[in-house]
Amino acid sequence: MTAPKPSQTTLLLDVMSTLVTEPFYDEIPRFLNLALSELRGLRDINAFHDFERGFITEQEYAQRFFRGERVLDVDGMKATLRKSVKFLPGVEKTLQYLRDAKVPMHALSNYSAWYQCIEDATGLSRFLPWTFVSCKTGFRKPEPEAYLHPLEVLSLRPTDCLFIDDRPQNVDSALSVGIPSLLRTPDMDLEQALVEHGVLRPRAAHRRCDAK
Repeated sequence: MTAPKPSQTTLLLDVMSTLVTEPFYDEIPRFLNLALSELRGLRDINAFHDFERGFITEQEYAQRFFRGERVLDVDGMKATLRKSVKFLPGVEKTLQYLRDAKVPMHALSNYSAWYQCIEDATGLSRFLPWTFVSCKTGFRKPEPEAYLHPLEVLSLRPTDCLFIDDRPQNVDSALSVGIPSLLRTPDMDLEQALVEHGVLRPRAAHRRCDAK
């Protein structure tokens, strides 16, 4: 079977709530035996950001996770991530289609070294590399450097890319540096959106071309 025509657009893709489920709102509070509102009140957000930037170790994060004396069960947290994260509906097939079409793709994600747990759960790297994870780059969305760094590394112009993320502030920041962007909503048909933006051609058209 002939693959779809390669696209000239490079996709920069957020991961959590864009490609895979986000366990922070249900599975993680359940593991910690806390309500989500309690977790938000007890968590040290500065430690979270430092860990996502790769500025502190896993052990330091465990000590600082809670604003108080409680220490995070790191092994339990990582096990929770591995067992709870799944591809969002339709995403795995869309990523397969993108891969077959030879569309360049890179993860542009705010995540700590625990992104490996997401990889263990989903095998996301079958489709795209974890190139621009904040723990590797030191940059977190929505700061402009989080978007400018990939452009520099990949030697791309902003208009060579399409960025997709579920957070409006991240999309707005990417747009502010000239990168065409899409806000990923829960009801979005990701593949159809990529067709509408010229990144993919419709599967029906692909089948017709193959039949000739």
